[in-house]
Amino acid sequence: MILGRLHDIKNYYGIHPNLDKAIRFLEEHDLQEFDAGSYQIDEGNVYMNRFDYETEPESDTFEGHKDFLDIHIVAEGREFLGYADASGLKVVKEYDKDGDFLLYKGRPELRIMLEPGRFAICYPEDAHMPKIRTGISEKVRKAVVKVKL
Repeated sequence: MILGRLHDIKNYYGIHPNLDKAIRFLEEHDLQEFDAGSYQIDEGNVYMNRFDYETEPESDTFEGHKDFLDIHIVAEGREFLGYADASGLKVVKEYDKDGDFLLYKGRPELRIMLEPGRFAICYPEDAHMPKIRTGISEKVRKAVVKVKL
């Protein structure tokens, strides 16, 4: 997992060509300009899902991926992103290749505060639990950029 401030995301150029495309997109666009929905950045390799939702109490369910990494960016509001190493969790929904998605059960090792100006890059080994409220529920505008590895 990589955590940082959005103005420093340029420091991660060169890790993977598709990650470079995602970083360039994030440097050139204001996420506030996008309505909720899915946006292709580089067909089949990089796309963005923009969400609006209310944060929720922490659960015991994590998501994971195998073919894509996620870049989580909150444009408005705050949330905790739960993290655990996927190898220490129990798989409760087997891998769906079409959706690049599986579910785990367990407890977070860390809770990372995501707020405007911060990002988290989750690799396949980084099981993550988004949408966790920081106190009371609040509205969050968020983007998740999906990057094919």
